[in-house]
This record gives sequence, C-alpha cells and structure tokens, in this order.
Amino acid sequence: MPILLTFGDRAAYEAAWFVSSFPRKDPVAAMWRAFFLAIGITLGILGVECLIFDGAMVATPAAIDDARSLSAGIPAGGKMIKPPEWAPWSLLSGGTIVSLYALTLKSSA
Repeated sequence: MPILLTFGDRAAYEAAWFVSSFPRKDPVAAMWRAFFLAIGITLGILGVECLIFDGAMVATPAAIDDARSLSAGIPAGGKMIKPPEWAPWSLLSGGTIVSLYALTLKSSA
C-alpha cells in the first residue's frame, strides 16, 4: 500500500533529499579550520603552563630510576628548562589570535 503525501510533506521530503545529497560544508575548509583551532588551543595551553610552572626538569630514564632508588626526589644530571619571561604572554596572545582566526574562517562552500 503506497504512502500518500500531501503537498507540504512531499516538498519537505524533496528538500531533505536535496540537502543530504549535497554537503553544504567544504571538507577542506573544515580541515583547515580544525587545524588552526588545534594550533591555537595548543599555544594557549603552553602559555598557561609557562605561567603556572617556573621550569621543568628533563632527565634520562636511568637518572629517574636512580632518584627513585635513593628517594632523592630530584634526579641528578638532568637538564632544567626555564622559559623566558616573555614566553607565557606571547604564547597566550598568539594562541588567542590563531584561535580567533580559525573561528572566522569560512566553513561553507
């Protein structure tokens, strides 16, 4: 038994088919938008980390095992990385600008 559609239902069905068969968004533009947004968020997170932490100790796995066995806490022979004073604010502002740029990119074809 066929289903009878009124004029409004038929138009809605045809419109739904047309919209679903042709994507409205350009996949390449969406990819670039997501890429720049990811870079901006990453820069912002690095900027916040530089604000919170004064430095980071980079050590080899052998030095970490020695520190654990001696209960010293800080491994000997590691390299201390301290970001410059301008780094946190530069990373935060750069991340904000790149994120805002990503949000303003056209995402439709």
